[in-house]
Amino acid sequence: MASPEPSDPRLRQRPLLGLLILAVPVVAVVLTLVAYAGMVGLGLRGRQATGPPVPLRFDGCAEAGPVLAARLRDMGVEAEPGDGPLSFVASLPTDPAVAASIPATLAMPGRLEVRGGDQVLAGPSDVVDASVRADVMMVPTTLVHLSQAAAARVRDYVRANPTGRMHFAVDGQVVGSQSNEASEEIGEVEITPEDAHGRPMDDGRARWDLVAAWSVTVDHPLPCAVTVRGASGAAPP
Repeated sequence: MASPEPSDPRLRQRPLLGLLILAVPVVAVVLTLVAYAGMVGLGLRGRQATGPPVPLRFDGCAEAGPVLAARLRDMGVEAEPGDGPLSFVASLPTDPAVAASIPATLAMPGRLEVRGGDQVLAGPSDVVDASVRADVMMVPTTLVHLSQAAAARVRDYVRANPTGRMHFAVDGQVVGSQSNEASEEIGEVEITPEDAHGRPMDDGRARWDLVAAWSVTVDHPLPCAVTVRGASGAAPP
């Protein structure tokens, strides 16, 4: 087959408009990814509570005060010290259901255990931080980063039991599990809420509520038992 002559129309440079048209899908994908990242960031940071200030009072040890204050900050709730070490004046969300759930969530012990068979691989003191992770479909889980010592125990257990499972317990109740075959970064575990039959909980309000509560309470476990004494302006927990 003869080579085309230099003047052959097939060798002419494509017009700029044509190149721009070809670039549109690439640009659209990039903009979509940027918008998605921004949406996820805003969603995970949440919004500051804007309701009227109400008193929150708890019973427990004085050492629980700073932990409760840290939990309130993580929830995006502005709070000032009240008339005692476990008392606050807080601006709760305007959503009545959310406001009513906050006192009970604050009083959760938040004690996480990562269990492998009959071994406790990690406990509350091994939690470096906890946060919400959402996949591309906005399905949430609680991501927990562990201390180096706990990460080593988890790694050794997974390698010794490649077909087994780890179970996650929060405040003594098993709430989820993870296959040892799952690919995760060393030093982190991901809690997927499970229903009564051990299946992943359907995505929805209940799942978001659990994941959000764990991300706050597991990140700041209480040093002692705490009970709600009073929460004016919020329904009883």
